Amino acid sequence: SYETPAEIHRLRAFGADAVGMSTVPEAIVARQMGINVLGISCITNMAAGISEQPIDHAEVMETGERVRATFAQLLRRIIAKLPYAEPAERGGSIKPGVKRSVTPGTSS
Repeated sequence: SYETPAEIHRLRAFGADAVGMSTVPEAIVARQMGINVLGISCITNMAAGISEQPIDHAEVMETGERVRATFAQLLRRIIAKLPYAEPAERGGSIKPGVKRSVTPGTSS
């Protein structure tokens, strides 16, 4: 489900400029597990109550599909620049589910 106009109004009062309804809970859990987190979101719609038009799920999906390739390229470029990134195409050994702790500014 999407955010409600009341939720957007409250978050705006707290100073929010964008709302990602699933990003924060996922980041909290990852940090509790000791995993470093970099949050990047693709904003696909105007929040509820901001636009005169109601949120249309089909339009949200269409926007995501339209920017998919560009967003994927952005993510690949960012990940490649991280000091601890070892993408598979460079012979990296990081496997899904393996926790790796790195102090910022160092590599391991």
